[in-house]
Amino acid sequence: MINFFKWSTLVLAICLSFNSSAQTIKNELIDFTHKTDAFLKAYVTKDGYVKYDAIKAKPTTLQALVNKIEQLEFKALSGNDQKAALINAYNILVIKSIVDKYPVKSPMDIDGFFDKRKFMISRSYMTLNELEKEFLYKNHPDPRLHFVLVCGANGCPDIANFAYVPTLLEEQLEKQTRRAINNPEFIQMTERGIELSEIFNWYQKDFVKDGTNLLDWINKYRLTPFNKDIPVTYYEYDWNVNAKMNIRSRPGATRTPKTK
Repeated sequence: MINFFKWSTLVLAICLSFNSSAQTIKNELIDFTHKTDAFLKAYVTKDGYVKYDAIKAKPTTLQALVNKIEQLEFKALSGNDQKAALINAYNILVIKSIVDKYPVKSPMDIDGFFDKRKFMISRSYMTLNELEKEFLYKNHPDPRLHFVLVCGANGCPDIANFAYVPTLLEEQLEKQTRRAINNPEFIQMTERGIELSEIFNWYQKDFVKDGTNLLDWINKYRLTPFNKDIPVTYYEYDWNVNAKMNIRSRPGATRTPKTK
């Protein structure tokens, strides 16, 4: 009886400790999401440009978010909690990488921007590419991620000026994907047919599955679907940094088409 009592007490203590730890991680996630949202609202325009110069002049808020990314136990999260947190972390770390070298013309001018520079995430060091492909996409294979993970260049879909929230994530992913797919600058009509972003070329295997083709996937989000026989080509990716000062380098940037 004594041994059983001791064992029961130990099990209860472990359960209480686990619940306490889980709640702590949940609270840290809420805090990270809230502060990311406030940061993006302050430093990202509604048309998807980042105020890098303003962040550079006062980098303490950004650094505080990077510190939170180092401390948050992403691997202890699951489902949309993990998915939303990793999207936010990726976008914050891209901004951090550019701010550290700003002013800079392009993220491609920063040595090892995607595949060398490493950040502490869940007690492991990883590059942006590893964070995207080996952690986020591997655990959450979703082509819509390509429209919310923003690489810091004008060729990317617009970066959102809000944080991704677990309880709203599905709605947010749908909205951002539809916004990109229906943007006449992101998918361009020409006399020869349509020109797509290189994103659809680089990650085509993520969009083409189960016997469908690329236009099948795109048409799911189009307000006006394309004819399946329309010729498709790809336009040159714009690697200029998505800074407010570069607003004139992205055609039609201030035009945001209405989507359902």
